[in-house]
Amino acid sequence: MKNKYKMIDWTDDKIKKYWDFLSQYPDQYFTYQVGGEFVKRMSKYIVNATNILDYGAGPGHLIPYLLKTNSYIYALEFSDESAKKMFNQYNTAKGFKGVFTYEELVNKQMRFDVIIIVEVIEHLNMNPLPVLQEINRILKPDGILYITTPNQVNLFNRVTIILGGSNRSGINTYALEAALIRTSGDDELSITFT
Repeated sequence: MKNKYKMIDWTDDKIKKYWDFLSQYPDQYFTYQVGGEFVKRMSKYIVNATNILDYGAGPGHLIPYLLKTNSYIYALEFSDESAKKMFNQYNTAKGFKGVFTYEELVNKQMRFDVIIIVEVIEHLNMNPLPVLQEINRILKPDGILYITTPNQVNLFNRVTIILGGSNRSGINTYALEAALIRTSGDDELSITFT
């Protein structure tokens, strides 16, 4: 049987439009739902960080929690609408350094102690390797890359979805978290699942 639906060709422009649209519904963001809990869980990785980058920050739901760490907080966001909302909300907050594109960070030769990617990697057009290579360029030696992605293999999540429910039941069952730690400037990262 031939598929009657055409697959979407996710161009950069279509991706931006999608996230611009979604920015109207902040309660749909994982970081809106569990941002404070998330930052608390990763606190041991950011305790000594000077510069933290929230990569794919959306409308900035992690920013108020990250600002409490007394680090300098930077955001990278692809959606113009989300970036504007975030800038307008936090541009005068102590420690908030702004919203940037990847190219701007590279041109400024920025390097980060911690880069956080929350619920972004699964949206990277099937191949996250180019983005991880970009991140590797802006992560400091001894830096930490902290990634979360939906944990669809959790048994509770599977049963909930089969029964027609939502798998967004909380950070403990929803997210698969990993801290990737680079030591002494190596190009390789060691993975610690949290």
